[in-house]
Amino acid sequence: MKLNSLLCCASVGLVVSLFWGCAITEGQRFTPLKNGFGYISRSQGLIHVRAWSELQYIDASGRKTTVWPYVLDLESVTITNTTAILIGRKAMRYDEPDSHDILVSRVIVVDGPKVAMDISEDVLKLLCAEDNLNFSDALKNYDVVSLRGTKTGFDVGFIVQKGKEPTGVTCSATWSQLSEITFAVKRDGKQKKEKWSGQKYLEREFH
Repeated sequence: MKLNSLLCCASVGLVVSLFWGCAITEGQRFTPLKNGFGYISRSQGLIHVRAWSELQYIDASGRKTTVWPYVLDLESVTITNTTAILIGRKAMRYDEPDSHDILVSRVIVVDGPKVAMDISEDVLKLLCAEDNLNFSDALKNYDVVSLRGTKTGFDVGFIVQKGKEPTGVTCSATWSQLSEITFAVKRDGKQKKEKWSGQKYLEREFH
């Protein structure tokens, strides 16, 4: 009887452990980066573990706001004053048969605790103008692969289709150009929600 009870408890414990292993777990603390920005580490899964960071902003009163839910490359987070630009992930579905939602990289800008902006296609348009690429063609098939800060702004790496071959290209932008882009997004952008987290953001539509 005692043995059966112990086996039953062990089975229940295993089920509970497996259940909680699939839940999203949160790191113990807010890790500061710069100028009020920081991150919380998150993970999901028991055997196949997925790990990412959640970018947050903490104001003078100590109030924390999640400004973007999915960040895999913390080195991409470039901060100037109360503005951060980074590679953030958002759930999207490619226009292909039997496709499903996956997290893809996008260029995200946040101004303190305000609503984030997806400026991927704004930066892509800037790149096309600089490299004499067809913007309409580039929109059909591109990937954001890197973002790093520079002395005067930031560089964004893209993979775009040049002819029949995918090619790596870099857009170098200044803080002044970023201000122009964010002004246009605030004026013309549509408010959307990231599919998995419900995070609100603004984005201009060029399609």
